[in-house]
Amino acid sequence: MANVKNNLSAQETRRRLLEAAGVVFAEHGFHSATIKEITDRAGAALASVNYHFRDKGELYAEVMRRIQIDSAQILPPEDGLRGNAVTRLRQFIRYVVLQMIR
Repeated sequence: MANVKNNLSAQETRRRLLEAAGVVFAEHGFHSATIKEITDRAGAALASVNYHFRDKGELYAEVMRRIQIDSAQILPPEDGLRGNAVTRLRQFIRYVVLQMIR
Protein backbone atom coordinates (compact mmCIF):
# COMPACT_ATOMS: atom_id res chain seq x y z
CA MET A 1 0.00 0.00 0.00
CA ALA A 2 1.33 3.46 -0.91
CA ASN A 3 2.24 5.91 1.84
CA VAL A 4 -0.76 8.24 1.97
CA LYS A 5 1.38 11.11 3.35
CA ASN A 6 3.29 11.21 0.07
CA ASN A 7 0.36 11.89 -2.24
CA LEU A 8 -0.02 15.36 -3.75
CA SER A 9 -3.15 16.23 -1.81
CA ALA A 10 -1.50 15.39 1.52
CA GLN A 11 1.61 17.36 0.58
CA GLU A 12 -0.53 20.37 -0.32
CA THR A 13 -2.41 20.14 2.99
CA ARG A 14 0.90 19.95 4.86
CA ARG A 15 2.20 23.00 2.98
CA ARG A 16 -0.95 25.00 3.75
CA LEU A 17 -0.75 24.02 7.43
CA LEU A 18 2.87 25.18 7.65
CA GLU A 19 2.06 28.48 5.95
CA ALA A 20 -0.98 29.14 8.14
CA ALA A 21 0.86 28.07 11.30
CA GLY A 22 3.68 30.49 10.57
CA VAL A 23 1.22 33.36 10.38
CA VAL A 24 -0.75 32.32 13.47
CA PHE A 25 2.37 31.69 15.57
CA ALA A 26 3.78 35.06 14.50
CA GLU A 27 0.54 36.85 15.38
CA HIS A 28 -0.26 35.11 18.69
CA GLY A 29 2.84 33.28 19.88
CA PHE A 30 3.05 29.56 20.53
CA HIS A 31 0.90 29.43 23.67
CA SER A 32 -1.96 31.59 22.39
CA ALA A 33 -2.07 30.07 18.90
CA THR A 34 -4.77 27.47 18.48
CA ILE A 35 -4.89 24.44 16.22
CA LYS A 36 -8.43 25.50 15.24
CA GLU A 37 -7.27 28.89 13.95
CA ILE A 38 -4.38 27.28 12.08
CA THR A 39 -6.57 24.66 10.42
CA ASP A 40 -9.27 27.23 9.62
CA ARG A 41 -6.71 29.42 7.86
CA ALA A 42 -5.27 26.41 6.06
CA GLY A 43 -8.70 25.10 5.03
CA ALA A 44 -7.85 21.78 6.64
CA ALA A 45 -9.46 19.41 9.13
CA LEU A 46 -8.46 19.63 12.80
CA ALA A 47 -7.13 16.07 12.67
CA SER A 48 -4.72 16.99 9.88
CA VAL A 49 -2.29 18.55 12.37
CA ASN A 50 -2.06 15.29 14.30
CA TYR A 51 -1.78 13.35 11.04
CA HIS A 52 1.07 15.43 9.62
CA PHE A 53 2.86 16.71 12.73
CA ARG A 54 1.67 14.74 15.79
CA ASP A 55 0.88 17.88 17.83
CA LYS A 56 1.15 21.67 18.03
CA GLY A 57 4.71 21.45 19.37
CA GLU A 58 5.91 19.43 16.40
CA LEU A 59 4.11 21.79 14.00
CA TYR A 60 5.85 24.74 15.65
CA ALA A 61 9.23 22.98 15.44
CA GLU A 62 8.70 22.35 11.71
CA VAL A 63 7.74 26.00 11.14
CA MET A 64 10.97 27.04 12.87
CA ARG A 65 13.01 24.56 10.78
CA ARG A 66 11.47 26.00 7.61
CA ILE A 67 12.30 29.55 8.71
CA GLN A 68 15.88 28.52 9.32
CA ILE A 69 16.14 26.86 5.89
CA ASP A 70 14.47 29.78 4.10
CA SER A 71 16.55 32.41 5.88
CA ALA A 72 19.76 30.58 4.96
CA GLN A 73 18.84 31.19 1.32
CA ILE A 74 18.28 34.92 1.93
CA LEU A 75 20.97 35.88 4.42
CA PRO A 76 24.60 36.24 3.43
CA PRO A 77 27.08 33.70 4.73
CA GLU A 78 28.86 34.86 7.91
CA ASP A 79 32.27 34.61 6.28
CA GLY A 80 31.09 36.87 3.43
CA LEU A 81 30.89 39.91 5.70
CA ARG A 82 34.16 41.78 6.30
CA GLY A 83 35.25 44.88 8.19
CA ASN A 84 33.99 46.65 11.29
CA ALA A 85 30.42 46.45 12.58
CA VAL A 86 29.16 49.40 10.50
CA THR A 87 30.70 48.01 7.31
CA ARG A 88 29.29 44.53 7.97
CA LEU A 89 25.83 46.00 8.61
CA ARG A 90 25.97 47.90 5.32
CA GLN A 91 27.08 44.73 3.50
CA PHE A 92 24.27 42.78 5.15
CA ILE A 93 21.59 45.34 4.22
CA ARG A 94 22.87 45.56 0.66
CA TYR A 95 22.87 41.77 0.32
CA VAL A 96 19.30 41.43 1.67
CA VAL A 97 17.96 44.23 -0.54
CA LEU A 98 19.59 42.71 -3.62
CA GLN A 99 18.07 39.33 -2.78
CA MET A 100 14.64 40.95 -2.46
CA ILE A 101 14.74 42.70 -5.83
CA ARG A 102 16.00 39.71 -7.81
